[in-house]
Amino acid sequence: MDTALILATGGLNSTVAISRLVTDFRVHVLHVDHGQPAAAKQRDAVRRIADALACEMHTIDFGLGESGFDVPEDGRRAPGTMLAILSHAQHLAFKQNFSQIVLGTSQLCNEEDLEVEHGGGDADMKHVFLHAATIAMELNLPSKRMLEVELPFIDVNRLDILRLGQRIGTPFHLTWSCDEPTAEPCGECRGCRSRARAFEQLGMPDPLLATASPAAS
Repeated sequence: MDTALILATGGLNSTVAISRLVTDFRVHVLHVDHGQPAAAKQRDAVRRIADALACEMHTIDFGLGESGFDVPEDGRRAPGTMLAILSHAQHLAFKQNFSQIVLGTSQLCNEEDLEVEHGGGDADMKHVFLHAATIAMELNLPSKRMLEVELPFIDVNRLDILRLGQRIGTPFHLTWSCDEPTAEPCGECRGCRSRARAFEQLGMPDPLLATASPAAS
């Protein structure tokens, strides 16, 4: 059985990406702390998801400070962060002889999250950027060595991703989308608003909130 490495944030897209591959691949998940405020919450979510879906988990901590990737005031990734993440993922996958690197990235979801028109999202979440990055990664491989980079959701909206996840039994209750490192989702940040819209469009309550509500009452 081939092995796939999935970049995992603990969010909806990457968790659906994990769920769709676990029946056909040995799945390893990679979580990267690049200075995002919710890194610890994301890492805990990825660990729970990996345990639930029987995946092996890897972590990378870029650290903070002069050599790290301090998060700009607008909350977006610092320039170069995505390229660094992909570089580390390729090194890990090559070293361990994995056959695929998978990203749950979606240009449409990024635009929905930012509430901008088509083409107005983050540069490193756009199809053209990631397509160019994957070509560079493939060119960087030794001859006769195959390591595919897959972007299954790049042109898929979040509602359709959730529908797929619902169909294949994705553990949505284990995911984390909030941009803040709070004990419970803040309900106000970009990630929480986008998540709420998606589950409302799907016509079902957010399983994370439904799971948390009895303890909160």
